[in-house]
Amino acid sequence: MSENEELTLKDLCEESGLPERTVRFYMAKGIIPPAPRTGPGVRYPRAHLTRLRLLRKWQDAQLPLEQIGKLLAGLDDAGVERMYRSQTAQTAETARAAGGSEVGSATDYIRKALGKTSSPTHPAAQMPPLPPTEDTFARSQWERFVVDDDVEIHVRRPLHHTKNRRVEALLQEARRLLKETL
Repeated sequence: MSENEELTLKDLCEESGLPERTVRFYMAKGIIPPAPRTGPGVRYPRAHLTRLRLLRKWQDAQLPLEQIGKLLAGLDDAGVERMYRSQTAQTAETARAAGGSEVGSATDYIRKALGKTSSPTHPAAQMPPLPPTEDTFARSQWERFVVDDDVEIHVRRPLHHTKNRRVEALLQEARRLLKETL
């Protein structure tokens, strides 16, 4: 597919791996721009696909959607392309450094911290620093989980249900790993 070729919504969804409903949600929220025109046969510039792919990379790095929207809003199409290429190169370099494996999970991080196995740098560490916003210093509600006598994990609430599941898995794995070391 050429760089100037435009995509249908179906193509955009297939290539980004996102459902149509999610892409429409991002457009409605202003996270990605709407189609340049409306009506039957509407087409999207290739830059929309790059924005969606970059958005997914940042989501994988656990950035909040609101923050992602602000970052994308500050980038023109060329800036999005540069940032996406940079993030893709960093991810590939991290995977190579880890012996070809994908970027690890929180579980991998805990294992590394406990000396169980090596793990690559968390993807959030590869992200550019986020510009401060007025909500950066907003009050948060934190929940404290005691994993072991000397170990706590703090979680800011509320969390999306998928992150809740991940936190629960992290807590279970942390407890299991700490029991192994005794």
